[in-house]
Amino acid sequence: MPELSGKRILFAGATSSVGEPVAKALARDNDVIAVARFSNPKARRRLETAGVGCVTFDLASSDGDIAGLPDDVDYIVNFAVAQTRDWDQAIAANA
Repeated sequence: MPELSGKRILFAGATSSVGEPVAKALARDNDVIAVARFSNPKARRRLETAGVGCVTFDLASSDGDIAGLPDDVDYIVNFAVAQTRDWDQAIAANA
């Protein structure tokens, strides 16, 4: 598989246990912008230290308003997941 480099990547779910190492690895050779609620400041600092740009954004409650997100990206990566016991809320947030 060819290396991915020089691309602008919008990354959702970069604070997850799987997403964080992937975002950091991609940030070595790409411009990675992570979108998350960033309720954990340590998670945000870890990403920023690795060269990941961070944008505070709640995908589950944005009501479709994506005006605060960059629109000039090459790829979108989605590792985000809303975990809840409310089935309807989970489907709405994750779909």
